[in-house]
Parts: sequence; C-alpha cells; structure tokens
Amino acid sequence: MNCTMHWQRVKSTSFTSILPTGPTVDEWAHERFCEMWHLWDSCMDQGYAFGWYRLSQTEKEKLVLHSHQTLTKFYETTNAYLHTPEDRLSETAVWLQLSYQAALILIHRPLLSEASGSKAGRFSLTVATTAAAAISRTVRKFGATRNFTAIAPQIIDYISIAATMHLLNATSGKNRLGRQSANGLRTCVQTLSDMTPAWEKRAQDSLEHIQNLAHRWEVVWALPIQHSQVLACGARPLNTDQDFGGLGPESHAAVDVYNVFDDTALNTAAETLWGTEGTADHDWILQAAEGIPLSNEGLWDFDWQHLGGA
Repeated sequence: MNCTMHWQRVKSTSFTSILPTGPTVDEWAHERFCEMWHLWDSCMDQGYAFGWYRLSQTEKEKLVLHSHQTLTKFYETTNAYLHTPEDRLSETAVWLQLSYQAALILIHRPLLSEASGSKAGRFSLTVATTAAAAISRTVRKFGATRNFTAIAPQIIDYISIAATMHLLNATSGKNRLGRQSANGLRTCVQTLSDMTPAWEKRAQDSLEHIQNLAHRWEVVWALPIQHSQVLACGARPLNTDQDFGGLGPESHAAVDVYNVFDDTALNTAAETLWGTEGTADHDWILQAAEGIPLSNEGLWDFDWQHLGGA
C-alpha cells in the first residue's frame, strides 16, 4: 500500500521520530494507520495470494489465528490518546478505530461460513460480530456531535463492511442477535446516507449494495424503512470486484483464490450459517463476545460451552 512507503518500502525512520516537536494525535493516528494496514496486507497476502483453498483446515485456522494475534497485539500497543471515548476522538483517530475493526472482520471473513460446524468458525463469527458492533457504536457516538464528511472517504468502505456483517447476522431471524444487528445496520445506513452529499457516488454505491444483499438474503426487515423499497428492475447488478462481503469460502473447492470475495461465497454464508435447527435464540454469540480474551493462549477454546447453546 502507498501509505506504507514512508516507513516500510524505503526503510526510513518512523514518521513521528522525525517531527521537530512531539506528535499530535492526528500524527500518531497517521503513523499507526500506516503500520496497521501494512500488517493487514501481510496477513491477507498469506491467505489470499497463495492459495487459500489449497490449505488444509488446520492451516487455514492457524493462518487466521496468526493474523488475529498480529492485529490485536499491534492494537494493544497503540498510543493511549487513540483509545479515548468515541465522542472525544479526533477525526483521524476515528478513522484508525474504524479501520482496525474492519480489518478484524476481513481477517476472519474466510471462516464465517463454517461457524455452525467448527470452534474456529464460531470464534471468527464472534470476533466479526463484535467488530461490526464496535464500528456502529463509534459511528453513532461520533456522529451525535460531529459531521462525518470531515473524515476521509475510506470510512465508507469500513462502514459498509460492518453493515454486511450486520446483514449476515440478521439472517438468524428476529431474535436478540437479529434485532441488535438490525440496530447496528440502521446506524451504518443512516451514516452512509448522511455522507452522500459529500461523497455521492461512493456512498450511494454502498447503499445500493446493502439493499441488494438485504433483498437477496430476505432480511429487508432489518433496513430502515426508507431504504427497504423494492429495487428497480434495471438496478445495477452487484460488482464482485467491489463486494464488501465475501464472508466465507465457497462450498466446493476452487482454484481461483479470489472466489473468496464473490457473491456465491456471500450466499453460502447466509444460507448455511445457522443450519436447519431452530433459530429462535442466538444469544451465544453475544455472550461469547463479552468474554473474548485478549491473550493468545488457548484462543480457540474460550467458553466454548456457551457457543451454539439454546
């Protein structure tokens, strides 16, 4: 990524170390943002550039766990100024917070369609659900007092990633998980709508994508009523290159590793995640989210007795 050039590709000293005075919050956030996305690039390259579908299940899980550990360790060392409450964060710090949570969702995305059948999949679903909720919470608190149009337009992508995760959880039904996901989704959709005057094409494409997914997955009830109308027959089809979801591998082995991002992968996750048993109660995800350990030891095995329970 271009943002890593000043410290990674040309082997220069860190950005903050060459400043004539102590770095501001914005300067700290900029440096940490560049470092984080370099880490994210490295983690994703290992999975998606070199044959995800050719890895064994154990290798996939190890790769996701390593990526998760790398990101969370990085975040734990982030400057304290960037961990203040959302309603007091600077615009640049909010950008960093949202990008970190979006990166977590994307790291865990390949295992989401396996959440009904494996510990690693359930952990990935829990982490992604928690990260999507964190994005919605940050957006809601920050937006209550300030305008999102002052933040870089990349946050549209991060909010859209969270919205896709909320939609996926809404397929569980109108239970506690589904209702909470719908609330988070409405926050994301409202924020994208508010950003439309400043970034019309980008925000509108994201809203259209979310509407398409909601209709396809039959969770229109989760959308704000003003965005729940039936799409026109001539609506632009989804572009898989811009697909924010790609929430799980296809059900069959694929040679093209980029199939992990396509619409079939999204559909597989939406159709198989909750299985054929009753879906009246999926509180296990919300319960598990409260207990996610920050330490790396035994990460797959925390409180698994709660996962999948009625």
